[in-house]
Amino acid sequence: MTVLPLASRLPRDKSAKIAAFGVILAGTIFLCLPRITGWTLEHVYKEDGLIFLTDFLNDGWGGLLKTHTGYLHVGPRLITGVCAGSLPANMFAGCIGISAAAFRGIVAILALTVFLPYARSWKWALAAAVVVFSMA
Repeated sequence: MTVLPLASRLPRDKSAKIAAFGVILAGTIFLCLPRITGWTLEHVYKEDGLIFLTDFLNDGWGGLLKTHTGYLHVGPRLITGVCAGSLPANMFAGCIGISAAAFRGIVAILALTVFLPYARSWKWALAAAVVVFSMA
C-alpha cells in the first residue's frame, strides 16, 4: 500500500478546491467572530493564560516539554511561547484565539484529505471535515 501525497488527495476540480478552501476559511473566520457572550479573542482559558503563559515566563523555551496533568502539551505551549514572545501583552489573547482557529482550519484540511477517498463526492468529504469547527 502506498501513501498518497497530501496534494493528490484534494479535489481535482479547480472549483471544488476553491469551494473547499473557501468553506474552511469561512469556518476559521467564524471562530474569531464575537458571540452573544462577547468577543472570543479578548480572554484566554486557564491552561493558556495561567499555566502555559506562567510556565513560559518562568522557564522560557525550556518549559516546552513540561507536562501538565500528565500530558505533554507541545503545540499549545509553542503557540503560547510565540504569542508571548513576539507580541505585546495586550495582544496575547487575540493571538491565542486566532492561532487556535487557524489550527482547526489545518485540522479540517487534513480531515478533508482523509475523508476524500471514502466519501461519495468531495462535498460529502467536506461536510464531514468541517465538523471540527463545531467542536467546543
